[in-house]
Amino acid sequence: MINTNIISNISINKKLSILFFAVAIGFLVTVATYWFIVSNERESTQRTNLFIEYGQTISEAQKNYFKIRRFEKDFLLSITASTGQTYNNAPLDEHAKHMQLLERNMEELRILGAQIGATISEDIVINSIEMPSDYIPHLVTQASTVADDYKTSFSDIVKFNQVVGFTDLEGLRLKANQLLNNIEENVEKAGNPRLFTNIARLRSDEKHILQSIDLTESYEDLKTEAQQFTSELVNTTLGSKDKAILTKNVNDYIHLINEIVTNKRNANEYTELYDFILGPLFDEMGQSSQLSISQNQLALKKDTAITTTLVSIVLIAIAILISTLLYFFGGAIRNPINKLLDTIHEVNQGNLNARVNSNQRDEFGELASSFDKLLDEKVAQLSESEKENERLNDSVIQLIVAVAQLSKKDFTIKVPVFEDVTGAVGDSLNLLTKETSNTLNQVKLISSRVAGVSNIVQKHSNLVMQVAEHQRRQVENAVSELNKSSVAMNQISSDAVDANSRADNALQNTQHALGAVNRSVEGINSIRDTIRETEKRIKRLGERSQEITGIVNLINSIAERTHILAINASMHAASAGEAGRGFAVVADEVQRLAESAREATTEIGSLVNNIRAETNDTVTAMNKAIRQVADGTELAEQAGEAMKLTEESTENLVTAVDAITQSSKHQANVSLGLVDLSKEIVLSTRKTDKYLSTQNTSTNNLVKYSRRLVSTIQTFKLPEAEADLQNNKTNTIDVPELESALLDQEPNETLPNKKIANAQ
Repeated sequence: MINTNIISNISINKKLSILFFAVAIGFLVTVATYWFIVSNERESTQRTNLFIEYGQTISEAQKNYFKIRRFEKDFLLSITASTGQTYNNAPLDEHAKHMQLLERNMEELRILGAQIGATISEDIVINSIEMPSDYIPHLVTQASTVADDYKTSFSDIVKFNQVVGFTDLEGLRLKANQLLNNIEENVEKAGNPRLFTNIARLRSDEKHILQSIDLTESYEDLKTEAQQFTSELVNTTLGSKDKAILTKNVNDYIHLINEIVTNKRNANEYTELYDFILGPLFDEMGQSSQLSISQNQLALKKDTAITTTLVSIVLIAIAILISTLLYFFGGAIRNPINKLLDTIHEVNQGNLNARVNSNQRDEFGELASSFDKLLDEKVAQLSESEKENERLNDSVIQLIVAVAQLSKKDFTIKVPVFEDVTGAVGDSLNLLTKETSNTLNQVKLISSRVAGVSNIVQKHSNLVMQVAEHQRRQVENAVSELNKSSVAMNQISSDAVDANSRADNALQNTQHALGAVNRSVEGINSIRDTIRETEKRIKRLGERSQEITGIVNLINSIAERTHILAINASMHAASAGEAGRGFAVVADEVQRLAESAREATTEIGSLVNNIRAETNDTVTAMNKAIRQVADGTELAEQAGEAMKLTEESTENLVTAVDAITQSSKHQANVSLGLVDLSKEIVLSTRKTDKYLSTQNTSTNNLVKYSRRLVSTIQTFKLPEAEADLQNNKTNTIDVPELESALLDQEPNETLPNKKIANAQ
């Protein structure tokens, strides 16, 4: 058992330190446990992620391996199917691409296997068989070795097929086709159709060998057909030399087919070998990944359960320890507090002899001792205070009686003064009563004076309101006249603006007319120049007509001479007889042409003379037109000068009208300003009237309040003040100077009205 006295003597700070230490230990244990669980879960999660990544990489490797095998088969099928001259290289390229991906997967698996081997601390159980911790890295190494061997083997497969030939134009297939073609060419000499049938069967068997997997049966069929070909060759009419060559070619062909079969068998053995190695390895690797994940999760659950059990035990022990400490420490704190509260309750109920009487040596023991001492001192002070209170009550009662008399508005009473605390209060009340009486006497006197002055102010306010009303009416009349004047000035301004716009229109029309006249002058000058140019051309036309006349005269003289020559020629032809008959016909034709030319020249001459006469008439008319154009130009220039003078006069008129417009606008603005000022004066007079009305109301209220103040002060019973009573003559104050001043101003109120009338 724990000794309660020992616990009671421990200080509160030490008790709290012990509790804090116990709670801190529990917190540290909890944090350590949580950290252990989290780190264990983190490691398990990392291992699980490694196994998952390992399994995903295995799946990718399997996919790439299956694609490699598929493209391998596509490659082999493309070789067997390519009996022509082309070959599809796509399967081989895809095989190389996925082979690189498989190598990359195997490299990733080697890295992951090394990491898994470093993190696994327990053996892996597969089908109730415990495998060593390096089981997964060993599987990865084995699979990588097999993949490398497969790559090498596939290279050998490609080499074997390259030896055979991917098409009929490569490798052994090319040689076999060439031999078979040579055999077929030599067989054509024999003329035996059975030999051609045997050759066709040989080709068919060769295709079966290239396309089938069972090479033995197809190869035996081909050898049988070759033997039949050799047998048929003996019965042909070929020479012994040709038969020997054909027999040798057939044997060489069989030998080539044998090499093709050997290479194909080697390739098929390599392709079938790795189906039984890599597939099970990948399956075993995937199974090991899944089992490792399951085993890792079981180990995590086991470790978590053990850790949780240990932590629960530790936490329960710490909770029991803390509960025990709280129970005993709580009792050590709760008991003295309850005892102290009981003592305080007894004192509140009136038992001043109640005490705590605690023997504890902690903070509560010191508090109880201090409380007992405080009670002893307070009891002594209370007994002394009761006696003092009785004396003070008597003084207070007498003060209350005196104050009750003062509350009845009797300021003639004197408050008794004692030697105790109430003495200062009595002196203060007496002094307050005296000062209040004097103040009320002065207030009474001042209120009487205020009442008299308020009556005078009320009378004078009424006079001022009458004067202000008269002034307001006069100002409103002035505003009305100013409004009429402003309307007239605005009308003048609008008329001036209208005149200004019309003057501007006249100026613009004058300017347009002046421009038209100037353009007319320019057009007339252009016409005159055109007529002069036309005159020159017509004169040149007359000169050309004279030249035509000369040419016509020349043609006419030539025609006359031709006519004379034609007459002479016809005369000579007539003298020549029959020999000159043809020449006479030509001479007659020349004569007729000469006459026609002379007639034409005569007509041209008459036409040219007519043209010359008309040209002269045209020149005369154009000279007359030039003189008329010159006269018109002079008149147009005179009109232009007159239009310029009109434009200057119009501009002067526009300037004058514009000046009138500006002046009228300025005067209208001034009138509007006067109207605005007069309106402001009206508003001011209205405000003044409003304020005077308010002042009159306030004055009436002041008179009312001063009378009420006098009646209120008269309710107090005050001692007489002789000096104030002697000065009470000013209760009815009269101010004749103010009345006379206001009456003197009243006749002068009509002066503004007279001035306004004169202005109108």
